[in-house]
Amino acid sequence: MNIAQKTTKYLPLVLSLLLPLSAVAAQLSPENVVLDFYRLNLQDPASDGYAKSQDLYVSPALQESISESLSCNFDGPGTDQAFCDQPRPCKETAHSYICLWGEHWVENDVNYYTKSQDYPDSWMTERAAHTESQTPDTATVRITLGKAPEPLRSFRVKLIQQNGQWKIDSIVMFE
Repeated sequence: MNIAQKTTKYLPLVLSLLLPLSAVAAQLSPENVVLDFYRLNLQDPASDGYAKSQDLYVSPALQESISESLSCNFDGPGTDQAFCDQPRPCKETAHSYICLWGEHWVENDVNYYTKSQDYPDSWMTERAAHTESQTPDTATVRITLGKAPEPLRSFRVKLIQQNGQWKIDSIVMFE
């Protein structure tokens, strides 16, 4: 039997053994979702990592809340002024002013995911995370960005299961 015949004969068997493994690998843990999200999100803006990070790892409801907040806070040409003028609950925290958009509290004038307008270089490379709690439907992960002597920033990230994948549904900064 030549190599081509052997390959044809055994290829379906090998693939049937590997496909379940690739499906398991595709299901990232909550901790790995958060780490990969920030790895992509904090890339150079021209790299499109920010958009990829949202598409892969952020719940549609959170994306919509952030999008509505940005649209109304920066009055673009497509802004629905009647929607933006609707009263909504807002409050001041130690670091920012936040308003309720849909079901999510969103900060004004900062990046929702970093709670800042800019960040030190070490945030792009230094990330430490651990899962604080996990059920079949929700998980909470704590992540710290940065390395001393640059400023560190820690967040509590809530994730939910959607269509068999973990999605980020809220990010709160530790005070």
